[in-house]
Order: sequence, then structure tokens, then C-alpha cells
Amino acid sequence: MIKRLVSAPSFYMAASWLAVLLIFLYEPIELLPLSFEAEAIILYVIATAILSSFVFSQRFTRALRIAKPTNTQDSLIKWFFIFGAVGFYGILQYFAFASSSVGGPLNYFFLFVNNPLDIRAIAIDELGGAVQLTYFSWLSIGLGVYIIYGTPAHKLIKFFVGLLLIIIFLSNLAFIDRTRPVWLLVLSVICYGMTRDNPQRLLLKFTFYGPPLLLGFFIGFALFTGKLTQGGAGETTFQYLLGGFSYLNYIFQNIEQFEYAPIRTFYPISKALESIGFIQNVPSQVLDFYNVPYATNIGTFLEPLFSDGGLFFVLLGVPIIIFSIDWLALRALESKNFFGVFLYGNLIFANLISFFVAQFASTPIYLFTVIFIFSQLAKGFSAPSGRARV
Repeated sequence: MIKRLVSAPSFYMAASWLAVLLIFLYEPIELLPLSFEAEAIILYVIATAILSSFVFSQRFTRALRIAKPTNTQDSLIKWFFIFGAVGFYGILQYFAFASSSVGGPLNYFFLFVNNPLDIRAIAIDELGGAVQLTYFSWLSIGLGVYIIYGTPAHKLIKFFVGLLLIIIFLSNLAFIDRTRPVWLLVLSVICYGMTRDNPQRLLLKFTFYGPPLLLGFFIGFALFTGKLTQGGAGETTFQYLLGGFSYLNYIFQNIEQFEYAPIRTFYPISKALESIGFIQNVPSQVLDFYNVPYATNIGTFLEPLFSDGGLFFVLLGVPIIIFSIDWLALRALESKNFFGVFLYGNLIFANLISFFVAQFASTPIYLFTVIFIFSQLAKGFSAPSGRARV
């Protein structure tokens, strides 16, 4: 049964939320008691995610059997270089900006080694769209993994692709972001899995071995950056794990004013509308810190729903978001399109980390969804020629 359920992104939400809830109830660190509303909503999320997993499980199982992309080898290699170049350009723009902000490249590397949190604290709002360009490098990483393991490309081509893949991945570490490298590792695993004859088997292994490895990375990040609490690595780990529920518990009891408009829920759309003057004063996705009782600003995927419209938006939005993500992931798999496989991996990650942050409302998810849609349209236009060209 679990083997069938692991195919749906909602399974990863149900599993991660249930695990975090059990840890929270065990109280490994000082915590504020969960309110009735918080407990009820957490159980509501878990139950809805389990229901969606069951509803979609059979179709996901069938889709995974035929999910291997039909994109030609040449097109995959072409897009690897195109997206890699665009993404690397964005990374270079960031590096140039960050270096100038700290007094030059040498100072940047010195801080990277000795005090990386100073780099993480650099405000990058002035960069504008350059940050969004870096997300194209994520596509090139997924493409590179698939080219190496899923195509009969020449060994020299695979070697060159692999070399560039490593360079692009390491360059993404320049952001000193705990989420970005974990996201890329999950995407790499999913893209690799789709080259296997039985992707479902790899997903099952990922369910058991992935979370401890990802948690280990988070601990490693805290150790590298020196971002540890007085209680050490153990306390820091539990604060990462339980911060979302603690934050949610706090805002449920202390936030009462709402605009009842889905500004935060559809954040990328809201920012686009703000840029053309249609709406104003879109709030930042960087949340305010609250003491819960330790200071944190992570609020699970429910935070934008609640901040937009309170419990009403949460009750209404949870099933819409969970079922919509599963539906979109299923359509992406059924497309037999690499960009669909890539989107599927992103949606799995968004649900896996939904106890921590609202990635469903992030720019990468929107970007990769749009790219998938356009790739499907392009494939439709090329259909008369008898093969996919995207």
C-alpha cells in the first residue's frame, strides 16, 4: 500500500506533518502548548493529504510506468546548455552584486569560509530578475542528471555535461541558503529515478532514506554557518523541525486582522500585478519573527492562507491546494515530457517541506509550471512531424 501512496506529492505532506506532530507532542525542547485550533488544523492537513494520496494513488502508479520522457536526446542536450547559460548568468550577477556589497571577491570568499551568515544577510532586492534567472540553472541540473543516466549520449558528452553540472550545483551554494541545495538534491534524485525501469521503487527508498539525509544536511548547514543555539546542534535541529508548527500556533492565537484577499497565497502573481501598478503594497515573503518561545519566522504552507483570510481561508484552501498539486503532478507525469517530470519533482519537494515553508507560493514553482505548460504547447505544435521536439 505504501509503495502505491509514495507516488503522490500529498503523501510527502502527510508523512512529514505526522512525523513533526509526533515530535512536537514529545516536546524535546521548550515549546508552547498547541492550541485547540492548531491541533485541529494540523490533523485536518494530515487527513486531507492522506485522502488525496488514496484518491490519486492508482493513477500515479499507472503514470509512473509510462512516465519516461519522450524528448529527444538532442533536445535535452540543447536545453541543458541554454538553461545552464541563463542560470549561470543569473548566478554571476548575484556574485558580482554580493562581492561588491562586501568589498570585493576576496572579502566574499573570506566571509564564505569564516562568517557565511554575513553573506546570507545581504539584501538582494536590487538585483530584481537576476535572482529569478538562477532558477533556470536548476533545470539544467535536472537535465544533466537525466542526460547522464537516461540517454545513450556519447561518454565524452556525458563527461562534459557532468562537469558542468557539478560547477552549476556548487555555484548555487554561493547563496548560503539552506533550502536551495536540499531542493536541488531532491530534484536530482527524482530525475535520476525517472531513468530507472521502476521509479516507484526508488521513491519508496527515498521515503525511508531521504529525510534523515536531508535533516543531516540542515544540521551541517547550521554547523557550517555557526547558526547554532546555546543548546547546540540538537536544539537547533528541533527548532528547525518544530518552528513551523510553533509559529502557526502563535499566529492562530495572536493575529486577528485580515484583508480577505489572496495576496500572499498567490504571491508571484501579486508581485507581477504590483509591478504593473494594478495593486500596491504586497507584503514580503520574509515573515516577522515571533518568540514561540524561541525566535523564528517560518510558518508552514498555511501561513499565507491564514495571513490572507484567517481560519476561513485555511479551511477552504487546504483541500484546494493539496488536491490541485496532486492533479498537476499527475498531469505532468502523464505528459511523458522531461519538463513534466521536473515539475513533478518540484511538487514533491514543496509538499515534503510544507511543514517548514510555503513553497507552493514560490517563484520557482510558478516558473517551472509555466515552462512545463509552454513545452506541452510546443510539443503539440510539433505533433504533425511525428516526434516531440521540446
